[in-house]
Amino acid sequence: MTAKELDKPVNILHGVFAVLYGTILVLPDSVWMEFSLKRSFRRLTVAPQTKIQRDFAYVEGFRVLTVLLISSVHTTMGFGISPMVNPEALEGLFGTAFMRMTAAIFPMLVHTFFTISGLLLAVNFLEFIETGPRFRWSLFFSGVLSRYLRMVPAYFVLWLYQISWSDRLGDGPFELLKSPA
Repeated sequence: MTAKELDKPVNILHGVFAVLYGTILVLPDSVWMEFSLKRSFRRLTVAPQTKIQRDFAYVEGFRVLTVLLISSVHTTMGFGISPMVNPEALEGLFGTAFMRMTAAIFPMLVHTFFTISGLLLAVNFLEFIETGPRFRWSLFFSGVLSRYLRMVPAYFVLWLYQISWSDRLGDGPFELLKSPA
């Protein structure tokens, strides 16, 4: 990335992202607990409480494994699209048999994740219908709306970063600290 490309003026989107990110950093501890590795690990390792949870614990284990593998592949893909000074080492890595094998099985991992998630969703739905209130479409649409309201803020922050600060980073976060040549 050239100095001219990095010399773009800061606009309102840069300011909105900076204020939003700063606000997130100073939020109360209860919000930070949503991102707590300690709490998440404790929730993953707690013993199943109900018979259905015990019966499907191994399926949940496979789902966690597929999420781990999918996240690992996505992280590696991120390295491939990041700006670099010397991409030869990364090109060599992507040319290895292991990476070609990973690329070949990746669609299978995604399908496995969706299949397992669908199975667990169906089991949870049937348990809910059996023990909870009668099914109503309003409950369904309320659940879908709730899901989107939980996801959209995180996607908005990522989108805002992409359209504001990411193009200014050049070869990484320390690009801004380099003196112009």
